[in-house]
Amino acid sequence: MLSKRSLLSILLVISFTLVYADVNTFKPLSDVGISSYDPTQSIHGVDQVNVSWSPSGEVRYLVGFSFSPIPRYSVVESANLTLNLANNSVPLYLELWEVSGRPNVICTSWTMVTCSDKWSNEGGDLIRLVDEAVVDRRGGEVNFNVTSFVQKLLTNGDEGWLLVKVKDNETGWGLVNTEISSSPPTITVVYRKPVLVAHSKVKEVRIAQGEEVKFRVTVDGALPVPVKLELESPIELNYSFDPPEALPPFNSSLSIRVPETTPAGRYELRIIAKGPTPELSSNFTVNLTVVESVGLTVKVPRELSLHGGQEKALTIQVLPKGGYEDKVFVTIKEAPDWLFIFLEPNLGKPPFNCTLKLRPLPGANGTGTIVLQFSGQGVLRTVELNVSTTPRMVAVYSNSIDWSLTKEALISASNETGVLLHRLKEPEFEGYDLVILMGGPLAPEDDWMPTNVVRRLLPQEKVEELIKVGWVVYWTEYQGVKAVVVAGKDRYMTSKVLTMDLDGDGTPLVEELIKGTARPG
Repeated sequence: MLSKRSLLSILLVISFTLVYADVNTFKPLSDVGISSYDPTQSIHGVDQVNVSWSPSGEVRYLVGFSFSPIPRYSVVESANLTLNLANNSVPLYLELWEVSGRPNVICTSWTMVTCSDKWSNEGGDLIRLVDEAVVDRRGGEVNFNVTSFVQKLLTNGDEGWLLVKVKDNETGWGLVNTEISSSPPTITVVYRKPVLVAHSKVKEVRIAQGEEVKFRVTVDGALPVPVKLELESPIELNYSFDPPEALPPFNSSLSIRVPETTPAGRYELRIIAKGPTPELSSNFTVNLTVVESVGLTVKVPRELSLHGGQEKALTIQVLPKGGYEDKVFVTIKEAPDWLFIFLEPNLGKPPFNCTLKLRPLPGANGTGTIVLQFSGQGVLRTVELNVSTTPRMVAVYSNSIDWSLTKEALISASNETGVLLHRLKEPEFEGYDLVILMGGPLAPEDDWMPTNVVRRLLPQEKVEELIKVGWVVYWTEYQGVKAVVVAGKDRYMTSKVLTMDLDGDGTPLVEELIKGTARPG
């Protein structure tokens, strides 16, 4: 059995959804006839206008209406224009058009819409055909459906004008009774006053962190324009309405997902149905209780930018939630093929940190996704990290002699590592990760090396080392860019140094320089 309170709630909802129709009949604001026979004259102050069409000319009838007594944004169920004909030819083909502008009864003519403004098209600027009728008897009422015309005016809050004419190429005439006659034109409107009420059967929602809930939102009432649904919340939520807007009445499914990091507690949500004005909007509240779930919180950035050949370490925090106490295994489930990836440790008891070491291939240029899985007793979490990388940029600056002796090794290493190698013709190094300077301070300048920058960069002790040992590899910086001088006692030794394995790891210097694994020393 329903309680009095429950019964009252049901009655309130029912009273909101029942919107009864009203009926009102309107006479014209004013009317006027216009004629192509006398294009500068206005036909007004008469009981009848003889609307006609013949090959020699045409007469049309303009009539204006305002529906201001009806509240703006009312919904028009039906609207009917009634014209009264005193006499007419049979059959008579009539058309009813919506016309733009605001005619002035005294000045409106075939050529002018007001005393100072001309029609864009003589005879009236026709917007659209509203309705048409075929009169098959002499005299009496002619009815036109003007529902869309009236609805447009009530939505825009404006007055409007209609034009009655005989259909082109259908010779005929009809005496239309005007507003000052005993049977003027009228428009009868059946409408529902605007009203909007949003509500839901759901008043309380209980949800755990990281979970999703759905419930129905109902928007009742009558409006001629779509109503948009919005949600206001004191906490960050992921939500969506389906549909997000529609003409009332309608139902929408509200989906709410609570982030895992949302603090447990009770929150008031406000659901808003936004109509065309603040007065024609509606809202209600739902109480959301967020409870702490048992599991894990993983703190890791969602986006990471890398650069070819450079290693980056990323710290991942694994935190317990809701009293979780078991161990957690961390697994790399997916990673781009251009990325070297190493994880340690891969097992721990929260709270603990693990480190993800990332190093893209030197020549890689692209985007991808790393998928990490965190699993434990009754817990399985998957986290995605979007990564992108830009390629390593290496250039060579040398004269033609040294280039001819070293280009085979340089190009081979470039192909092997996938790093695009650039040869510079001017000492402009900006934008490169490394510039290899071939030759010592005595290397001759030419078209490809107009300035021997090694003369300025190589300190005296390294010059002496070059003379004593026969070769030198010297790391420095020029124009804010890393540079390495590779020089031998002669051009042949310079070429040989590039192919030497200086650190004993089995990889020649040239390959380490290009892919970025060579270290000063």
